[in-house]
Amino acid sequence: MKTSNAGHILIYKNNQKGDNTPEYRGGLLLDGKTYDIGLWVYQAKSGMKYMSGAVVEIPEVIEHVKPNANDVYPSDF
Repeated sequence: MKTSNAGHILIYKNNQKGDNTPEYRGGLLLDGKTYDIGLWVYQAKSGMKYMSGAVVEIPEVIEHVKPNANDVYPSDF
């Protein structure tokens, strides 16, 4: 999501099917952190439909840098 959309939620119909797969998925950017959103549709005994969901922070991806042949490591001393 773009930073200009900070605080906005984007939800879309999930086309993937599975036992515990949310019917709707989306994302949220808030305070510089990205979150994944999953929503499930249920029906109460009264017949009223409602959604229940989960919001999970997506961890920052740390790019691994390949060591350079000229790098000096403590074991080299």
